Amino acid sequence: VTVSVLYWRLLLQPVLSMASRAPVSLCIGSSSPHRRAVIEAEFGATLRLSQCSPDIDEKAIRDPDPAALTMAIARAKMAAVVAKLATSGEPMPDFVVTSDQVATHGGVIREKPESEEENRAFLRSYRHGSVVTIASFVVRNTATGADVEGTHECETFFGEVTDAMIERIVARGVTMWCAGGFAIEDEDLNSVLVRVRNGTVSSVQGVHLPLFRELLVK
Repeated sequence: VTVSVLYWRLLLQPVLSMASRAPVSLCIGSSSPHRRAVIEAEFGATLRLSQCSPDIDEKAIRDPDPAALTMAIARAKMAAVVAKLATSGEPMPDFVVTSDQVATHGGVIREKPESEEENRAFLRSYRHGSVVTIASFVVRNTATGADVEGTHECETFFGEVTDAMIERIVARGVTMWCAGGFAIEDEDLNSVLVRVRNGTVSSVQGVHLPLFRELLVK
């Protein structure tokens, strides 16, 4: 058992002791395989996980402030996921988590690129530069209906993102589905990663684990 898992079990003890039945269940209200993978790697030994896609029109929710925007979308996702779960015929999970993430560059919000050319432009702008990611989370205790919320911001710095790298990155197609048009786990981008300020790789992927733990135990 790793130190992080032991720490998590100790931190989560008040939640785990709320019932003597099966392990506490958590529904991840997201269609993102990256978020599922990060949460499963860290908490899969402690929580019983499931996943439900919110299927909302995120473009219908607008706000010029990235923190406000991501929180509004995370709340809308929560409403959609809980409504789906309520009519699924399956037992309601103990907790539901939803989140949203955007990137900013030069103070301008960047969501998923709308074309390959826009994706290339995004990637070129990160050459010897940085991109900020802002993620907001909502965690609901379904027994009480209470929500807790939080937002985290980090900044990722890159070195020489060459034109050849950009073509390979775009050809792989993954970054078309990522806020800001980049994926830190991409082999080319990872090779020129300089550092992440105020976070880790999982933070950039949309799950800042310290904040996630804090919200779940509140």
